[in-house]
Amino acid sequence: MQNPLPTPHSLLPNIELIIVYYITLMPELARFYGIVIKMYLLQAEHPPPHIHAIYGEYMSSINIMTGKEIEGDLPGEALRLVLKWVGLHKKELVTIWKNQKFKKLPPLK
Repeated sequence: MQNPLPTPHSLLPNIELIIVYYITLMPELARFYGIVIKMYLLQAEHPPPHIHAIYGEYMSSINIMTGKEIEGDLPGEALRLVLKWVGLHKKELVTIWKNQKFKKLPPLK
């Protein structure tokens, strides 16, 4: 009988693909207070325009246009900081989303 569970070795190509995906298709836009802000490239296929905020083990997707959380589990204070940052950089984020030209944005101070 064949083992239905994957072995660590059989997962390696998938892990490598995931790492490449996150590094190349989800560049970092900003980092502040332990929060990392990223945006997938080629997002025109995946509306609404949004960013991903990662804080330790927590992650949320934030709608750039409305400034509201789409989904996720960021703790309250981290979410508040991210929403403030999105509000400050909305115009730049929309431009990045539309033209797909990545650039770093200033952190929240």
